[in-house]
Amino acid sequence: MSPDITNTSSNVTSNSASRTTVIRDPATSQLASRTRPTRTHHKPSYLTKYHYFLTKFSSGAFSQDQDLVTEHPLSDVLDYSKLQWFEKFSTALEHERFHHSATDHSLIIKYFGDKFILLLVYVDDVILVSNHAQELEALKVRLNNKFKLKDLGELKYFLGLEIARSKQGIFVSQRGYALQLLEDLGYLGSKLVSIPMEGNLKISQDSKEGLADPTLYRKMVSKLQYLTITRPDLSFSVNKLSQFLAVPNVSHMTATQRLLQYVKDTPGQGIMLSSTAEIKLEAYADLDWAACPNTRRSTIGFCIFLGTSIVSWKSKKQHNISRSSTEEEYRAMANATCEIVWLLF
Repeated sequence: MSPDITNTSSNVTSNSASRTTVIRDPATSQLASRTRPTRTHHKPSYLTKYHYFLTKFSSGAFSQDQDLVTEHPLSDVLDYSKLQWFEKFSTALEHERFHHSATDHSLIIKYFGDKFILLLVYVDDVILVSNHAQELEALKVRLNNKFKLKDLGELKYFLGLEIARSKQGIFVSQRGYALQLLEDLGYLGSKLVSIPMEGNLKISQDSKEGLADPTLYRKMVSKLQYLTITRPDLSFSVNKLSQFLAVPNVSHMTATQRLLQYVKDTPGQGIMLSSTAEIKLEAYADLDWAACPNTRRSTIGFCIFLGTSIVSWKSKKQHNISRSSTEEEYRAMANATCEIVWLLF
């Protein structure tokens, strides 16, 4: 059964944690496998640039006659052979009546009746998802006739994400990445702490002297940023520390070291995508009112759950200073609502 997004209901409470609920009909899905061509694999440096390329490509911005080096600086990340590969692969899928998602052009979709097949493409790595095993196997056979593919079986590892399956659902973590991060930064033997940041900590861009060499601080924070893909518990702390990359001082470094000690205590923490929970979308939003000592701006945050599984979260410092806590609460709710609309699109 396909999801019915017209079956919705919502309510917003008056307290600081707003809530919006959307009820949808359940649809079963099957995480099938991962494939890749048996050729040398070179990943581009940044996912964001790759997604930018996909957006431009899907809208027809690229053509055989254009000078890719002049028009788009992506050529220093994705060489021409990879651009050609994606074009050829996309053309083959178009003949299978697939189309690109309007919101994520690396996601390629096909619906037929109450069945669907989804392909998530990252250069020459492809994740296949379907609720119909026979159709999926038939597609892999047809693609293998056109490309030399290597079926890696059930998805277990993808771009630093570790995937484990059970009867309860799918668990996604970055345990290997977290341990490698701690080893690279020399924190595998550090002491443990149970919370990522002290609750009453007020770090700011004060007049204290900056670090003699801020390179290490920036390296720490950048590595922690990638860890937030599966760690909503780190989102607020990493967002806070990212605000001081220009001129970090000793207090910022101390807070970062504490965060690494927390990661040492919880390397295998991740997100659980339940297979048994009710398919119900719930959103929660909150803020810290004028907490920045330098600008008096607030940091808003939200998290969105599908049943008991968190599927989206964000922590962000606001651009404007609100005149009241009520105004800031509405801003927090507006940010959460925008994310809900995007998820339902």
